[in-house]
Amino acid sequence: MGVSFKLETRNGPPAEPPCDRAWGSVIGAGHRVLVLATAALLVAGCGGGSSSSFGAGETPGGIVRALKAHGLPIGQVTVFDASTDPAHLLGRAGYYTGKAAFRDTRVKKSLDPTDFGAGGGVELFADAGEAKRRVGFNRSLATSRATFDEYNYRRGRVYLRISTELTPAQARQYEVVLNELK
Repeated sequence: MGVSFKLETRNGPPAEPPCDRAWGSVIGAGHRVLVLATAALLVAGCGGGSSSSFGAGETPGGIVRALKAHGLPIGQVTVFDASTDPAHLLGRAGYYTGKAAFRDTRVKKSLDPTDFGAGGGVELFADAGEAKRRVGFNRSLATSRATFDEYNYRRGRVYLRISTELTPAQARQYEVVLNELK
């Protein structure tokens, strides 16, 4: 049992709505809203690459191995724990839950391989919001001090930091691969 309605016009008789009878039905409209809302939630939930849960169940070392398996020139890898993290932030509330640094073999300078300046690093967070806050914080530091300048890429819980010893095109390769990881 559908309910029909007519549109009032200022200059003349009522007009039929500009859609078919089913779209003018109150019950039909309610179902359409429910179907559209359900479809939107399904699409948002199946977003793959942009999922805020990306990185859940992963380790920083595992993410670096996946980057390398996709052909990126990664050499030495250092995985940190709370006692070896040079920044002493690993495991602290609001900071990363895991961290790894790696050497990109294209970086020719003799840099400490535990420093992101030798290639890059992965910081893993408890949730995407914490990762996003960390990216914002590091970007604000980069605008005030050149020593903090780096390429920053985030996907879900994973924050990928790449050295400016690499060209923008070389750094972009990391972003592309990060977004291709499953």
